[in-house]
Amino acid sequence: MARNRKLLWQIFIPFFLIVMVSLSAVAWYASNSLSRFYRNQARRELRERAMIIKSLVEEDIQKGKYDLVNRRCRELGRATSTRVTVVLRSGEIVADSDENPEEMDDHSKRPEIRKAFKGEIGVASRYSKTLGKEMMYLAVPLHGRTVERAFGKDDDDEVRAGAKARAKAKAPIRAFVRVSVPVKTIKEKTASMHRDILTGGAVVALLAVLVSFWVSHRINSPILEMKRGAERFARGELDYRLATGENEEVAALADAMNNMAQQLGERIDQITKQRNERDAVLFSMVEAVFAVDMEERFIRCNRAAKILFGVGEDEVVLKRPFRDVIRNSDLESFVTKTLSASEAVSGEIRFHSGRSRYLHAQGAGLRDESGESMGALIVLHDVTKLKRLEAIRTEFVANVSHELKTPIASIKGSAETLKDGAIDDPNGAKQFLDMIVRHTARLASIIDDLLILSRIEQDESDEMEDMSLAPISPVLHSAMLAVREKAKQKDIEFKVDCSSSLHAFISPRLLEHAVINLLDNAVKYSDKGGSVKLSALEEEDRVVMTVEDQGCGISEEHQERVFERFYRVDKARSRKLGGTGLGLAIVKHIATAHNGSVKVESELGKGSRFTISLPKS
Repeated sequence: MARNRKLLWQIFIPFFLIVMVSLSAVAWYASNSLSRFYRNQARRELRERAMIIKSLVEEDIQKGKYDLVNRRCRELGRATSTRVTVVLRSGEIVADSDENPEEMDDHSKRPEIRKAFKGEIGVASRYSKTLGKEMMYLAVPLHGRTVERAFGKDDDDEVRAGAKARAKAKAPIRAFVRVSVPVKTIKEKTASMHRDILTGGAVVALLAVLVSFWVSHRINSPILEMKRGAERFARGELDYRLATGENEEVAALADAMNNMAQQLGERIDQITKQRNERDAVLFSMVEAVFAVDMEERFIRCNRAAKILFGVGEDEVVLKRPFRDVIRNSDLESFVTKTLSASEAVSGEIRFHSGRSRYLHAQGAGLRDESGESMGALIVLHDVTKLKRLEAIRTEFVANVSHELKTPIASIKGSAETLKDGAIDDPNGAKQFLDMIVRHTARLASIIDDLLILSRIEQDESDEMEDMSLAPISPVLHSAMLAVREKAKQKDIEFKVDCSSSLHAFISPRLLEHAVINLLDNAVKYSDKGGSVKLSALEEEDRVVMTVEDQGCGISEEHQERVFERFYRVDKARSRKLGGTGLGLAIVKHIATAHNGSVKVESELGKGSRFTISLPKS
């Protein structure tokens, strides 16, 4: 779990971050705006210089006096601290204020010259290999004769002015006047401005940190005081009182906590006196709970205990002697033992109240504030079901052992016989091998059925995860197909009656397994040439499926137990037919898993009728 942070930092850090982000955004915007301003200012100055220089050298260029133009460019360059270059239309340099024009290469591909070819003012910034530094260049076209031009206040105005000039021009571009200045000059101006902004931002940030910390501390201090006060209350110092302070909300909280401490102090004695008795009486109210004093008279008795003892809920038992209400020698002895014991005691009691019950009793002494014994508390847990389950488990283990013992003994005997020499007799060996295969298959069937029962009972698998509203008819037909081959061997006819519109909330795989078990039993215990009827219908909010055969039937004395594990009506016949004794138990558990039920109606010699009833939803 993440460690909790102090409130001081939870308040201070967001304040600090907000201030820093705001300052950074303002500084960034101001720096960019001023940088753009200086660059635009430099561009305008270059344009004005270019236009002035163009007017001074235009006539000489048209007359081809390039030497004069070169001298004038050098003079103008020194006077304006600007590099001036005259480029002919072909890209040839005829004048340059800083370099020898004859040693300079073709400039027709320069970005500013290419843009000026279109009649516009070309602007570009790049590194100059000739001068060894970054420069800003601006080039203006020079036509064959003077052409009127209009210039605006910014680049867009320059573009519009250039367009108008081209529209009016009647002569082609003859040359270009290009001026340039080092970008370093612009950067030096912006760098100074950036330093001023950063210095001011740092001062403001420092002030913001101090103010934020001061505000956070003022908010956090009263809360820390509340925390310290609450810790003292938790240690039992209920006489301590919190200071109200200046803040209205904090003062209200302090008053509330002081009132709480006062009320706790007034009630703590009363709660201490009642705690032992109240905890004892209210403990485990689901079970039978009663308390008696040292004279074995009732102090408390809950509803579950009255029901167990057969006492009316409205009948008053308090202060009555225990023996006048309950007559059970085992329970009387246990109460006496608990009253005399210094520690908790436990035991098992057999109780008769209409029917025999097994109770697990737990007893503990009741003591007052001074530690003197004042009685005993008895808690009775009904473990009758657990006893019954234990008996069933014991019977189940015995049945499993018996069912597994027979095939294992047969397999072992067959294997030993083969080992002793029977394997050399082909006919005898085949019989023993068939016996091994048959009993091995029987063992596999028993184990598979046990695993299915275990999964359904323990709910450890996802067998019920595929429950959905599904049609019943496909399940019944699929189950019928699974046992059709066995039915053909005995010439048994299947009759299926189920509407295709009948649906229920089921697990198709589990329900099919249950129906297959019922159909398999119906085929096993039917005579040759008989018939088995499989049907399903809707009754109110339930779906009822029946499997009816014309077999030997089941006597009434066995009908209540046929769904128990390994219970067989005719053990010899069941084993001969390959039954495991678990088929109907599986059917019962599958029906229960669907919140349904299964029952049997049968008459000896006339057949049996098994019914599975499931809720539709």
